[in-house]
Amino acid sequence: ILSAILLNSCNIFSYELEGAHVLIPGYMETCERILCEDGKYPELLRNACITVVSSLICLPNFYSGNSSEANSIFIELKFQIQTIFQKALKREKATRNIQQLLWSTSVLIYEEIAYNSEVAPVFVMVLLDLLKDNASKPLREYEADVFVTIYEVFSSLTPLYDQIAQQDPDFARRIVDQLATQIPMQTNLLLTQQTKAKVIEESMYCICDFIMVGYDRIFSSKDTISKVVAAVEA
Repeated sequence: ILSAILLNSCNIFSYELEGAHVLIPGYMETCERILCEDGKYPELLRNACITVVSSLICLPNFYSGNSSEANSIFIELKFQIQTIFQKALKREKATRNIQQLLWSTSVLIYEEIAYNSEVAPVFVMVLLDLLKDNASKPLREYEADVFVTIYEVFSSLTPLYDQIAQQDPDFARRIVDQLATQIPMQTNLLLTQQTKAKVIEESMYCICDFIMVGYDRIFSSKDTISKVVAAVEA
């Protein structure tokens, strides 16, 4: 029954139905349980939950000017969404689902940048940890498209560089460091067909995107310069 309800109502909060907001706590509790437990639920059901949570990203700030009671409810919802995304990004393995999570994370960062700029560095670190643990290994646990999407999401944040850098001045350098470090290893994997060229290509595009907006901070580190040069030579 639970699966049928979620699969057939994952867009319920996108329709602006009167009174639908009273259902949010129940949906959030269910989605958190499904998305934050390892491998227990079917991929399609997890996708429905990602759709539900993603559809709520903009609601807290939209309703923040209402009564104090409503305001506190939506503030709690905001942090629930962030917590679910952080946990789900560490657990989800299905390519379609994690791609949706990644782009929803980008939307979340854009939505929160004016209200809570700390959100961006937190999710940057979550994604960098995922890359550190997996991007330099043969393509087994994740498909190439997952890494490509991560790099695209990073690049999507370059228009927010100044706002994010106010909170975390070195976030761009850490991204460039990680990507430049893994490119030589990915190149070696490519020689044995254990990764795909588009992973390396998108890494380089992402590095260039951040150099364009944050070159002064990035190239203030000699270590970073050496890593970028090694990546180019690879």
